[in-house]
Amino acid sequence: MYESYESTRFTYDHRRAAVWREIVGWLEARFGVPESLLELGAGYCDASNASRAPVRLAVDIRAEFVRHAAPGVQTHVGPCTDLQGVEPASVGQVLASNLFEHLTRAELTQTIAAIRRSLVPEGLLVVIQPNFALVPRSYFDDHTHLAEGIFTDMSMSDFLSSQGMTIIHRQARFLPFTLRQRMPAHPWLVHAYLRSPWKPLAGQMLVVARRDS
Repeated sequence: MYESYESTRFTYDHRRAAVWREIVGWLEARFGVPESLLELGAGYCDASNASRAPVRLAVDIRAEFVRHAAPGVQTHVGPCTDLQGVEPASVGQVLASNLFEHLTRAELTQTIAAIRRSLVPEGLLVVIQPNFALVPRSYFDDHTHLAEGIFTDMSMSDFLSSQGMTIIHRQARFLPFTLRQRMPAHPWLVHAYLRSPWKPLAGQMLVVARRDS
């Protein structure tokens, strides 16, 4: 299903790097710069490339993704369900952007368990993904979205809580649904969008959860 994904829904766009520099900067200002960051479903490695974390790791199931990693980013090719290439209790923050909606519920449950094993105590999981409550009509425009991956910001928070995580931040409106909706790529516009209470075209949520034990 994902063999042609980079040539259809997830095509390369040089503007994405500038957008992610602002997103990561906002996250680091709000939640701190972690000692180590793990980007799941890294794709073009935009988040891990932009992070100021001393240790940066990126995981994706597609081997081609490694060529997009910046110097210093450690890459691991494999599924997010086991994270065998990541040492237990070694990661300060896990970022999963536009990943969970592609997983079955069984795969997601396995992934959360693997994330919990990878996180240090008090480590954070940052989830950015479509909020079905905001985009019910366009959610399945992406043919790789699964019905089992449907979540609202509330149901995602409840699910993570049921898996032993503590929710510390929930934001229903965080980003536009896709870059196809022409999110401004000029850094100062992205900077302003992230900090504005007015979120035109918002379709993605932000949920941040902590591993307490």
